[in-house]
Amino acid sequence: MNVREMLKLNRLYGAGSPYHRERVKRLEEVRQALASVRLEGLEPGEEAKAIFQRYVDGESTLDQMGEEIEALHEREYGPVHLSRNERS
Repeated sequence: MNVREMLKLNRLYGAGSPYHRERVKRLEEVRQALASVRLEGLEPGEEAKAIFQRYVDGESTLDQMGEEIEALHEREYGPVHLSRNERS
């Protein structure tokens, strides 16, 4: 979210509104996830970024976003097979 978007949200919902707080929380979660990925030398594609944006916008839940990212990963790289002992 850029400064212009943040100011628009402040005007629409008020900086202290529950909607605004939730959106800021989601945005920070996505920023942290992207920073982690980038530290590994990776850059998410446009489709992944669109999935993250839908989460920030409140159009999907954290679980839904995770499922979409996993499905995207499977389409791009194939399924990842882990034994039951390696799953958390």
